[in-house]
Amino acid sequence: MKSAGTRRAATDPIVLLRKPDRPVRYWTVVRWLDVWAGRRDGGRGMVKLPNATKLPDDSTAWQRHNGHRLNERLAAEKMTYQTLQLQLSTRHTELAAAIETATDTLNLAREQLRHAHESIPDAAAHPTESHMSEEQIRARRAREYSTTVTAPARARCDRAEEELRTLTAEQNRVAATLRTLTEIHESRADRLREYHARRNGAYERAYLRHFEPVNPGPTVSALRP
Repeated sequence: MKSAGTRRAATDPIVLLRKPDRPVRYWTVVRWLDVWAGRRDGGRGMVKLPNATKLPDDSTAWQRHNGHRLNERLAAEKMTYQTLQLQLSTRHTELAAAIETATDTLNLAREQLRHAHESIPDAAAHPTESHMSEEQIRARRAREYSTTVTAPARARCDRAEEELRTLTAEQNRVAATLRTLTEIHESRADRLREYHARRNGAYERAYLRHFEPVNPGPTVSALRP
């Protein structure tokens, strides 16, 4: 049986998101041991209390050990989270820089395409085109210009737009993964706190049921005349 916090931590954010951690179960045998420890310590009167309503935190060695194990597990959880967060944050930063470069590339490609559309191809006739009319020459120049200038400029613009879309989509996925990772980390930490709080509660109730108050006040019967 594995106790809470002893399971191998995920080292890949995708693994963690696809396979969330199992619930922290408060096994019957662990509960029995906690109750037994509370009865033992309460019966020994390890902490002297004026009444049997509340056991102060960290009053006994068992409580301090329980708190220490909680802090250890929270620290391990935080380390795992920070490791995964660093991977994603680094990638997010890289994508931000790549998006800036891709945006500049796209703006340049659009400017080149705009310039290509505004430019007028040279319609002067070549010696080999003496048999062609001026309209035919202009049409040929337009086709040649489209093939050699306009089409490549439009292709560069399309590639730049696609690259920017791809980078932006990946950055959005990374940002969403970061948010989900934070939620998972907070949920796992809350489950650990709840688990150790339940253990402390079982121990405290057993302790209070079996301890003798120090300097108990007068009973009701003692106050009667």
